[in-house]
Amino acid sequence: MNKNLIFLIILLLTLQGCKGQTQEQNDIVTINGVTINQKILNELKKKLKQEPKEFEKVNYYYENVDSTWNEETDTIRNGFYFKQISESNAKRIIQDYSEQLTESGHYIFLKNLDFDDSWNSLYDVTIVKAENQYDILKIMNTQGPNYDVTNEQVIKKIKKWDEKVGLKIIVADEARVEALISKLPDDLLNFTQEIYELCPDVIEQGYSDMDEMINDYKTNKYFWMWWD
Repeated sequence: MNKNLIFLIILLLTLQGCKGQTQEQNDIVTINGVTINQKILNELKKKLKQEPKEFEKVNYYYENVDSTWNEETDTIRNGFYFKQISESNAKRIIQDYSEQLTESGHYIFLKNLDFDDSWNSLYDVTIVKAENQYDILKIMNTQGPNYDVTNEQVIKKIKKWDEKVGLKIIVADEARVEALISKLPDDLLNFTQEIYELCPDVIEQGYSDMDEMINDYKTNKYFWMWWD
């Protein structure tokens, strides 16, 4: 075969491959209200080895009408998730994709903590449309019912602490929130005491005492609250 013809065939195949890659990078797909780049979605499906599932959250509220408590529901349909991903893989995905998703008005976080037969932590990797990271807590209706802590109180405190230490929410569930701490506060003792006041279970069900909690913050710069 003529060398020039072989070169031309190779060139055409290369250009066709580049065209396909460019097309994938420019294509977008919408899943349950979230518009995501096709290339990113394909990467996530490949790395997590499953198809995404539409995310639906039913939140329950109670209103006192004429001395009668009525149960109300608010169903949120927003985005999608990948079910029961190992903790290490799930947090790696957040690290790799959080910034570019945030730039497009979407937030990635972990929900639905579970465990496998060997007690390894599993999470649902979730992507939703949101104006800011506090909306994640609103969507998940994060609260501490056993201490009468409302969702509004949780969000208000998280915003206040975010201004002090720069929180990046990683995990959000109905009774759990976890976040990375960008910088330690000047008064770490007061900071941890405020957290304990809102969520006594950080020590009652977690750290042995305040000293262990403070040392953990210094070492790992990781924040969590869980109302058991």
